Amino acid sequence: MQRFLICLFMFSNTAWAYSPGDVFLDPHVAIGFNPAQGTHYVLGADLGYAYDENLAFGVGAYYSFGEQPSHDREIGGGPFVSYLQPLTSFLVASLRQEINYVDLYDPIKTETASGTQYSHNRETGVASVTRAGLHVAFTRHFGLAVGYRLVIGLTNNSLDNGRSGAFLGFSIGI
Repeated sequence: MQRFLICLFMFSNTAWAYSPGDVFLDPHVAIGFNPAQGTHYVLGADLGYAYDENLAFGVGAYYSFGEQPSHDREIGGGPFVSYLQPLTSFLVASLRQEINYVDLYDPIKTETASGTQYSHNRETGVASVTRAGLHVAFTRHFGLAVGYRLVIGLTNNSLDNGRSGAFLGFSIGI
C-alpha cells in the first residue's frame, strides 16, 4: 500500500455542479507533499465541456516540480471525465478519471560525507489517475476540496511510486 500523502492540489472542477453545455477552463496552482517528491508545486490547466450538470469531459495538462527541480519534475497531460453530485447547496461529491501521458524525473537523494547529492531516473509512460473527493463551495467558482488521489502506472510501474494519497486544495473555475 502506498504511504500516506497530503497534497495541496487543484481538483479542476467548478465549485458547484456544471451548467449543461458550458465550456470551462480550470487553472491549477498548488503546493503539497508526497513521499516521491517531498514538497512539490503544480501548475496546469483543464479545458472541458459540461455534458450535463453532473458529467463533464475534456483534456488537461500539468507541470510539477519538487525540492530539486533539475532532478525532480513531472510533466503530464491527457483526457479526463469527471462526475459531480451536489449533496447540499454548498457541498459537492466528485469523482474524476484521467489517463495521462507522463514524463517524469524521479529524484535520487544520496547522503555522502561531503553532503547531500541528487540525481534522477527518467520515467515515461501512461498512468491512470483517479480522484474522489468533496468540495465545499464558497462561491460558484471557488471552493475547498479534500479527497483521495490514486495513481496507477499503466505502461510503467515506476510512474505511481509514492504519488497516491489524500489531497487538500482549492478549486478555481472559469
